[in-house]
Amino acid sequence: YIHTKGSFHVDIHQDRWRRHMTAASTSQECLEHLSSASPSDTCNTCGLLFTPLPLEHFAGNSWVTKCSYIQQLLPPSELQIKRASLMENLREQGLKPDFFPAVPAHIGTDRYLGEQWVGSSPKLVPCDVSRHAGIDYWMGDERNTTEEFEWQLAPRFSMNHTEWAWQAAIEHAEVLDKPYRRMRDFFLLPGHLHRWVHEYNAVPDASTSSWVWSWFIDGYRWQKRVNQDGIFAVQNFVAQSRK
Repeated sequence: YIHTKGSFHVDIHQDRWRRHMTAASTSQECLEHLSSASPSDTCNTCGLLFTPLPLEHFAGNSWVTKCSYIQQLLPPSELQIKRASLMENLREQGLKPDFFPAVPAHIGTDRYLGEQWVGSSPKLVPCDVSRHAGIDYWMGDERNTTEEFEWQLAPRFSMNHTEWAWQAAIEHAEVLDKPYRRMRDFFLLPGHLHRWVHEYNAVPDASTSSWVWSWFIDGYRWQKRVNQDGIFAVQNFVAQSRK
């Protein structure tokens, strides 16, 4: 999926971003690891820069994916309905959107659903080719993609990496210092698990080394809970904490 990002407002930075995204989505690095000859567990979706927060997406919304993965995604119209109902009842379900403001760009509603659609499934296995966590690097100058692109399973950078766009949020987020708030935050792993259950009635396999268990704060705690309670892990935790 590639598009004419930034063409409505002429800007050299948008032009560079678009060219680099297009180059990544059509690169040999991405295509070779998505080919039928590649191991099935390598990755199923590739782009310039995979971004796990606020919700899983490829910055700028340009990517290449396997047909076998895209066939498992909900149609955008159906996903929009499910996402809206999820947010309407979020607090009743025991979760709060504290880490980021609950605006459409963060929760994936309205036009932003299209940007987060490809990453909406718990079966996403992302990879990317950017050695930088900040998209500004690709907007600032024309880069030699032959030399710059380096394929790797994503996310390759830790949550507190200084180049992430949300670094300022991390520095000012009290929620990260309070376990009882982290374990109920919509934008951290409990919220992602809850969203996957609500929309796909599934969660990542707790018996595997899925990126979600190692990347998110409290990932291994939630992996243990999912291994025990399956899709009811968040629901059971909220119920127990209310007693």
